[in-house]
Amino acid sequence: MNNYWLESNNNIAIPLKDSMKLINGLKPVKPFRGQLQYNNLSYEIASHVIKELSGQTWSEMLQSRLFDPLEMKRTGTHENFAGPDKEYVGVYLNHVGTVHIDVSLTDGQLNIIFQGLPDEVWPLHHWEHDIFTWLPESRDAVASRGRFTFQSPDYYKIKFGISDDGQVESLTWIHEGWNVPEGEDFFKVGTQKATQKEFGQQEPLQGPKLS
Repeated sequence: MNNYWLESNNNIAIPLKDSMKLINGLKPVKPFRGQLQYNNLSYEIASHVIKELSGQTWSEMLQSRLFDPLEMKRTGTHENFAGPDKEYVGVYLNHVGTVHIDVSLTDGQLNIIFQGLPDEVWPLHHWEHDIFTWLPESRDAVASRGRFTFQSPDYYKIKFGISDDGQVESLTWIHEGWNVPEGEDFFKVGTQKATQKEFGQQEPLQGPKLS
């Protein structure tokens, strides 16, 4: 029975509403309590028990009784561990405040904008965790904007930095991978990162406003 799940690439092969029907229809392969048998379907039964006794789903109970009390803001049972799109929106400055990368949200689409230039707007697509990619569908799109087409895959990745309290406070872009493989950090305007420590200013830097 485990192969229903193992061979489905972690897709939900049997919906929740049909799971108990499936379990009740299984044929015993060993005498009851006669030998230890392991099967992941036990977790499915547990989820039904939790729902019946608490009125919450398994994921809701974990969130409300474990993750929230422990302030585990970046932990959950969902497949996408990135934060809500709006949390990434802002202006990000390099350590001397001369180069800025803007992140905007338009009609549900995150976009990255280099130096605020209209012809340097690229859609961001979630990759994993807090990493996004702005790689176009084809190299032709890159060439049509006068960019080189031989950049490494890391060039098209944007990794957002998250503070201890779960706030997006920076991004890292590996734009010179052959010289600076760790990439360059850009700090989000208005966060603790954009303060005196990084820029020698008493107040957080004020970047250009997003239109």
